This record gives sequence, structure tokens and C-alpha cells, in this order.
Amino acid sequence: MKYDPSYPSRDAWILGLVIARAIRCGADEKDALRRICVLLGFWNISIGLEDLGTYPS
Repeated sequence: MKYDPSYPSRDAWILGLVIARAIRCGADEKDALRRICVLLGFWNISIGLEDLGTYPS
């Protein structure tokens, strides 16, 4: 049986790198989450800190 891994699409790959960068550059957890929420907005994914339940608005 030949192993055939499924690779993420180019957009998914870029989004993953951008999220990793936002986490790394964040001053703290709240800043990293805020950065991620903003970046997801560029991909038309609407999510806010209040949606995550970690930090109330």
C-alpha cells in the first residue's frame, strides 16, 4: 500500500503560518488572540475575543 498524504491547500498553509506568526509576536495571550481574530477577518472568518470565551468583552 502506497502512502499518499493529503496536503493542505495553499491558502490553508498561508493561514497557518500567519496564525503562528501572530502567536509568536503577541505580547501576551490576549494580544495574540486579538491578532488572530484580526487576521481571520482577512479570510472573511468573523470571530471575536468574546466568541472564544477566554476574555469577556
